[in-house]
Amino acid sequence: MASTPLGFDAQDAQALEEGTFIRPLSSTSRSSTPNATTTTTTTTVIADLDSPSANNGNGNVIPPFSNQIHIHPTQTLPTHLPPTYGYFNGIDTDIREGGVRSLPHKKSNRALSAASIGASSTSTSNASTGAGGMEWESFKTRAGTVLRQWKRVWDRDGLAGVQQKWRHTALPSQLARAPPHRRALALLALVVILLFLLFLRGNSNSVGNEKAHAILRDSGVSGAIIDRTTGTHRSANKAKVLESFTNPYGFMNLIDPYAGGVFNPSILVLPDTVGNDRRFLFVARGPEKYEVIDGDDTRWEHVLGCFMIVLKRAHLNLPYLARETELETLKLPAKRKVEYLRCHDPIFDQFIGPEDPRLFFTNDGQPLLIYSQTGRSPNICRAIYLIDARVVVPGLSKALKKGGWNAPIVFSEQTDLIRDNQFNIEKNWAPFLGEKDELHFHVSLVPQEVYKYVPGMTLRALDPNPPKHNCLTSIVNAQMNRVKFHHATPLLRATLCRRGECKPDIHNTVLFGMIHVKYHPEPYLFYERRIVTWNVTAPYNYLSVSKPLTYSGTNQADPIFTVSIAWDHPSDRHGLGLNHGFLDDTIVTSFGVGDYGSAYIDILARDLLTDHEICEGFGQHSLFG
Repeated sequence: MASTPLGFDAQDAQALEEGTFIRPLSSTSRSSTPNATTTTTTTTVIADLDSPSANNGNGNVIPPFSNQIHIHPTQTLPTHLPPTYGYFNGIDTDIREGGVRSLPHKKSNRALSAASIGASSTSTSNASTGAGGMEWESFKTRAGTVLRQWKRVWDRDGLAGVQQKWRHTALPSQLARAPPHRRALALLALVVILLFLLFLRGNSNSVGNEKAHAILRDSGVSGAIIDRTTGTHRSANKAKVLESFTNPYGFMNLIDPYAGGVFNPSILVLPDTVGNDRRFLFVARGPEKYEVIDGDDTRWEHVLGCFMIVLKRAHLNLPYLARETELETLKLPAKRKVEYLRCHDPIFDQFIGPEDPRLFFTNDGQPLLIYSQTGRSPNICRAIYLIDARVVVPGLSKALKKGGWNAPIVFSEQTDLIRDNQFNIEKNWAPFLGEKDELHFHVSLVPQEVYKYVPGMTLRALDPNPPKHNCLTSIVNAQMNRVKFHHATPLLRATLCRRGECKPDIHNTVLFGMIHVKYHPEPYLFYERRIVTWNVTAPYNYLSVSKPLTYSGTNQADPIFTVSIAWDHPSDRHGLGLNHGFLDDTIVTSFGVGDYGSAYIDILARDLLTDHEICEGFGQHSLFG
């Protein structure tokens, strides 16, 4: 006798997804006698494909919704077999002769990821004989499946994920319709799950060693913060491609595309309270001016600055940064050095003035500008200088006051930073804030040299004798005679969770920034970009190094020189300051294209803090220990 097709309504599909489905299905078949009807009961049970119950007694897996007939959906059924209903690409299908036909009602695609369903039919008398044993086995199977599903949600997203999953579950309506004994079983399973989660989880306020490893190693595809893959792939390529979050094609976004000769930009995003027309502060190197002085070629360097606003190109919807105020030359005066104070490398004698400007925020809202400038001290060709950007950028002080940020100006004039064992030419220092928000500078990557700023004093190294080889040389594994390591951006703080899901502390927060691995000699100059993380407490040890990074929309024909990273919406909402962010916050990364153009991308911090290789000793001597 043939049974009618096995069907499921929308509530059953939702229950399948939540791992709570159980419903006796009655099918009626007729004998050859016109008035004789035999009723059989079909019980569907949530099962694991790996469990014995999902096998056909000999280890062969029975596919879901197959009525134990192993025929591919596209095959033609023998004429003596009735139609069988199942899933094909997430749609309820009627498998008939000639292929697959979709039914009018569509099932949830997410049901495909639910546990498999095995179907068995027995007569009414046989079903009543072993009802107690089947019910207990069914309960145990369902409980195990549901427990694994909720545990994955808890481990991945914590309490917020559990709450969100509960809001989308059909459990309340299912419980209301279920018989009393099944309702009791379901409530018992729920209690077991809650007890398991509470006692297994421990302290959720700290990322911990295992969670931090998972975040830094994660490819970002399966664990994306939002339902969009940004800048990650699983190909065999050496580099990881970073895509712009707001660009519909994922390409880099242009900065002031009509300004020629403006390159190596640094963008500082101000708090939202300053207004949309003052949110993006922009500084960059400007066109050089050449002249001959006393028979010597002289090249005057300039730094330009203005406010910018995001616009979009008509029809294509491509974002770009356009000038909101006039692009002005910042007043950072420099003098040509006298002959006996010339540079050790004669080529630098012709460079006069500021270059390579970088902006960054202190946590109390000081917008500081760090740059390379002609040295004022004996035997120093070029030094690193620091000044408050409010002193040199028109309108910046007013904009910050309007937004409620009026920190005192500490660096009111050009302040040259002199350190022990000063080089004749200093470039590419990375400022950052220490564990007590003191100003520090990461000067050298290999060996690692970190200096703390003390007003009016020469900067002294935290470690006067750093090792010549460290995590960078071990992971990059480059020939040191062919590469140079140097900083690309200031360092920011990031807590390795989504905003509001954990309490930031030294156990779940890192310093991170972008570095350049400069390859030479080559047919053309090439900068390899990587993200590096450090401990947030002294002596600021290396923690991890990312894969090489490339920006979607760029190529290798022109050198790409990254200058700055900044939080897109800096906030003091949690009392952490403007320099601090979380994994689901957006970062604006700005870079120069050759020596003629500027561009940026905006990307989630999560995408920069994944695909990392962990430094040796991470588990024993790190902030995650």
